[in-house]
Amino acid sequence: MSSQDQRFELDCQQLLVAAPRIALIKQPNLPLSSELRSLKPRPHRTNQSTVTMATEEAWTQLSGHAGNFQSGSRPGRVMKRLCQAEADCLQALASDPRLRDFAPAFYGIRRSPSDDSDSGVGAEFVEMQDLLAEFQAPVSLMDCKIGCRTYLEDELAMARRDAKPRPDMYRRIVETDPDATTPEQRAAGAVTKLDYMLWRERLSSTSSLAFRIDGLKRGDPDGSVAPPPFDDFKRLRRREDILAMLAYFVDGVQAGGVARAYLERLRRLREALTQSEFFPKHELIGSSLLFVHDRAGRASVWMIDFGKTRPSPSRLSHTAEWSEGNHEDGYLTGLDNIIHLFQQLVNACA
Repeated sequence: MSSQDQRFELDCQQLLVAAPRIALIKQPNLPLSSELRSLKPRPHRTNQSTVTMATEEAWTQLSGHAGNFQSGSRPGRVMKRLCQAEADCLQALASDPRLRDFAPAFYGIRRSPSDDSDSGVGAEFVEMQDLLAEFQAPVSLMDCKIGCRTYLEDELAMARRDAKPRPDMYRRIVETDPDATTPEQRAAGAVTKLDYMLWRERLSSTSSLAFRIDGLKRGDPDGSVAPPPFDDFKRLRRREDILAMLAYFVDGVQAGGVARAYLERLRRLREALTQSEFFPKHELIGSSLLFVHDRAGRASVWMIDFGKTRPSPSRLSHTAEWSEGNHEDGYLTGLDNIIHLFQQLVNACA
């Protein structure tokens, strides 16, 4: 281990704060918020000898994609259940000289060899690059949903038209934040879908940082996979709490080198986005950045999840404030905030 990595780990040890059955990393001048302290920890650990993007245990626990993935037609590929908008996007990105190295390679649309549909025909899948194939298990994975909103403008308009009171959505709100509803909503015991959608965005760092951590798993030097300290990532809003989770994510063997590798890759991605012809012409909603590293110190970041990516009627800055009708998504704003936070981690090595 290099002296810089040793100093990074020492700095991180100085940032540890006690929480029930788990240790979270923070900077001393950025105390963890009460929201983070109150989140339920996850104390158990699981062993895992192999992991690929197609492995259900590895992938579905991260982002909830149960049933969406199958092994590809050959090693190094994976099949994801077909979404035509995503397939179109992956194909376009494969033709973009600036961005094709930052997205999974696209290998076409395939039918599953297994029969899992009522029609008697195998379901259709997009075959793409298995981004985890070159990493040493157990890998560390983090999914960051990027942008200032996770709903399309069409979805917002549909929710506005559907004003039916929803008791189920009301229960979801009060279970998470009992003080988030109005007296009128409490009296009715229900909220509209629009109310729920707007509340959900305000709850997380999506509204403040234009990105949120959607899932996280850390592969540790002893060969085990540490689950995240808690499940409730949607309640992380403050910058210092997100920084604590990023520090937890990279902590371990070669932590300083991993943080620097992520920072360099993120900077190259930002430069590529500003030079891309595809990027200013598309609205990227619900898209993620996938962070992957392993015990050998290999680390990389890719753009994934393009099911809600749509061509925009006008060129987008991806930094302008969103107002309904302008289709701005805040993608670059979120990326800049992620870059700044990783710069803070790297500074701990200096």
